[in-house]
Amino acid sequence: MERRYLREIYELEVSGVLIIGPKEIAERLNVTRATAYEYLMKLTSKGFLHHLPRKGFRLSDRGRRVVKRLIRNHRILETLLVKFIGLDLEEACELASKIENSVSITVVEKIYQNVGSPDCCPHGKPIPKLNEC
Repeated sequence: MERRYLREIYELEVSGVLIIGPKEIAERLNVTRATAYEYLMKLTSKGFLHHLPRKGFRLSDRGRRVVKRLIRNHRILETLLVKFIGLDLEEACELASKIENSVSITVVEKIYQNVGSPDCCPHGKPIPKLNEC
């Protein structure tokens, strides 16, 4: 569940929303505002978010690095699954989501090299650079 929250917050930040409230997360994840707030506070206590009282939340540097690593893993695995296994985009995305945390960083980086060190995933979204993770 942490991954989903961090990803949604990251996507909101990338789209220009710099401070995220529980309402935005609740709507995106189809949970109650209370549940979203509770989970956002949990992520804050783990150092992934900064809490700005009465304003909202934003990713900490640590949270940003973690979510970029998750996205990097996902997009590299997705590239492998489309380019070499022949899955369609939807299947590849679903499978990459299931295994992205199970594959070691070393293996993901070897896959990255073997798929040609692409800048973007099959959806056309940029793959975060290793030094950003």
